[in-house]
Amino acid sequence: MSSSSFAQAFGYEAERAASSEHLAEIINLMARCAEFGLVPYHSVRQMYASVHSTLSSSGARHGAALKSLDAYTGRRITNLETPSTSNDVSSWSVTSNNAHLDAKLVAAAMECKTRGYAVVDGLLGEPTSTSIRCALEAFASANKDTFTKGELDQSERKLLGDDVVDTYRDDFIYWLTGAEPGLVGAFAQFMRVTVLNPLTLVFGQEGNLAPVDSYVSNAMLSVYRPGASGFVPHVDNCGPDRDPRALTAIYYPSSSETSAFGGHLALFPQDASLTVRIAPTPDRLVLFASARVPHAVEGFAAEAKAHRMAVSFWYIGDPTQIIEK
Repeated sequence: MSSSSFAQAFGYEAERAASSEHLAEIINLMARCAEFGLVPYHSVRQMYASVHSTLSSSGARHGAALKSLDAYTGRRITNLETPSTSNDVSSWSVTSNNAHLDAKLVAAAMECKTRGYAVVDGLLGEPTSTSIRCALEAFASANKDTFTKGELDQSERKLLGDDVVDTYRDDFIYWLTGAEPGLVGAFAQFMRVTVLNPLTLVFGQEGNLAPVDSYVSNAMLSVYRPGASGFVPHVDNCGPDRDPRALTAIYYPSSSETSAFGGHLALFPQDASLTVRIAPTPDRLVLFASARVPHAVEGFAAEAKAHRMAVSFWYIGDPTQIIEK
């Protein structure tokens, strides 16, 4: 059962709760399941807000249920302060929208509409960005045998062979579902939901990006090993008439030491004669129009002491409407 289906099942049970205390127990269990990757964090937030509002408006007779609800679920998702140490960083704080984050993303979306791309530095800030980097590095190391070589389509490596395809694209990838343990799964949900929420304020007004609950796609964790040749120029969208990918988001969790060894993202927002080189510096997010901006990844130096990592997500909608005409 998918996490979204599991969330729907919780909604079904909540509608049939025998009492307010039983209802609070269902929501608290849902929050616990989210921490194991079984239910999306945003679904818990939506359910908590709805149930809390209903119980609060019904008078003092539901005081015990409200107390139970706030003691467990409410403590996790309300009044979250900006983490000051790594111990304060949690899956709940990572997946939470806040005014500072949303303002950065709205400004980036506006910029993307006018020139086709935008760069956001210091997206998460410290200590969250370092906690995410460490979690992704540990995950990539522990699961290195399950990464697959990147390709342009599913038949490419079978037809052409690895040696040929590696001259086009030389990374290893893992698709993050959001159900991975700890901060890794939370960050996949951050890319799918938390980043999208403010973007829809800009792009969603005309229906150019699909709403949050439309997504069943995963985030791509990409690893370039030292000496990797990169990725030749390409466009993410395979054709606006058959590919709904409208907006590409790439986040770089790399350390500052790693970013000094190349692996730049090269964008060609107008034509191949204009190149915008973007270094994979730590805590940087890049947005660009999936169908309108060709791009490439430059080679990564063999002298690098660690891998170059990136997490990508594609927001679906009308690919022709991301850039203002």
